[in-house]
Amino acid sequence: MEKVSENPKSDVEAKHAFKELLQREGYSNVRIGASPTDIVAKKNDVRWLFEVKFTRAETRCFGAATLTEWAAAAEDPDHFQFVIAYKKGEDWLFDRYSPDEFMAFSSVPPFKIYFNVPIGKKPPEISKRLSKRIHLTKSRLKLLSRQFDELRALEN
Repeated sequence: MEKVSENPKSDVEAKHAFKELLQREGYSNVRIGASPTDIVAKKNDVRWLFEVKFTRAETRCFGAATLTEWAAAAEDPDHFQFVIAYKKGEDWLFDRYSPDEFMAFSSVPPFKIYFNVPIGKKPPEISKRLSKRIHLTKSRLKLLSRQFDELRALEN
């Protein structure tokens, strides 16, 4: 396979290699996308979703799955797989997990709040452009804090 990406952290090659494997396994209409998962395919007229997590680690894979990915997994867990992609030598290997299996390895840390601040100048106004992002407000911050406290209080 030709080299697809120069970024050593990129998962592009892993997605392409997994797409090829799915095609060999009889999946059709295999498409690499972005949302809600990395790969969508069909098998026996059933839609399957695959979320590919690439790692260069040799013993444990640490990463994150978005709430959007988990919501898609919960919607149809019988046709959703989380996939850990890694290489041994030149060979691609793929460990597949059902949502229930993957959940056993997953935890919810304190929520992160992202920022994107221009360097060297204060923006004239706060951007309100449409996006999937939710802009932080004091009321949203309080809600997130309450929600996280409630989650923490539940059984582990």
